[in-house]
Amino acid sequence: MSTTEVARRPQRARSGSWSFGLQLGAAVVGIFALWELVTRTGILDIRLFSSPLLVWQTALELNEKGRIWPHVWTTTQELGVAFVIFTIVGGLGGVILGLRRDTFEVFYGPIATFFAFPKVTLYPLIIVALGLGFTSKVAFGALFGFFPLIMNTMVGVRAVRQLHVELFDSIGASFWFQLRRLFIPATLPYFITGLRVGFVYAGIGILLAEMFAAVKGLGNRIIAAGYQSTLHELWVYVGASALLLMIGAGALRLIEIRLGRWRVS
Repeated sequence: MSTTEVARRPQRARSGSWSFGLQLGAAVVGIFALWELVTRTGILDIRLFSSPLLVWQTALELNEKGRIWPHVWTTTQELGVAFVIFTIVGGLGGVILGLRRDTFEVFYGPIATFFAFPKVTLYPLIIVALGLGFTSKVAFGALFGFFPLIMNTMVGVRAVRQLHVELFDSIGASFWFQLRRLFIPATLPYFITGLRVGFVYAGIGILLAEMFAAVKGLGNRIIAAGYQSTLHELWVYVGASALLLMIGAGALRLIEIRLGRWRVS
């Protein structure tokens, strides 16, 4: 590979990041513009779907009353702790189960099946085991985020070319040396992808847990606003939840773009 091609890689990564940001921004602006148009023209009932301007006005009123940020902070804390937990457990589990072909074939199928299982049915058991507080919501969110990460990491480890493994074996490289210099760099793009998907799933799990049993948090506010038919407030909290997940997933997507040059072709 020429030095010119190597020098161009950081520039391509930066241009990819800018392109992603512009596309995301354009998509958000387009969605809000279309939403405003269809509600103002009566295509959608503004009493049910609100509008971006009304949602913004309601958000300003709620902010003045101090009724947004405490709930955002509660959900962010729960999601942050769940993120750390499923990152460690899912990442390590994916590497361990993906290193050997037999363990991959034995465990990947059941893990994928349980990933599709409606995990919300398990939340009453989690409440019984961990109570109604912070811990149960974190555990539920981590459970949601665990599966995409461990599955992607297992696939990433198995995607390492056997030729590269044999090359490292031929020079007498130890297992830990191969892990640091071969498996981790080759698996990292898959890991970041699983982390991004897992982050969104963990956020969904946290919101669901807050809807079922919580006195604070965005999920609690969404369900409360729905019960009280204050639909403008409902859309404020839905928007805050979506923005929180978009910021986290967008940051991980930018990292994923920059690490894309490590993906095995």
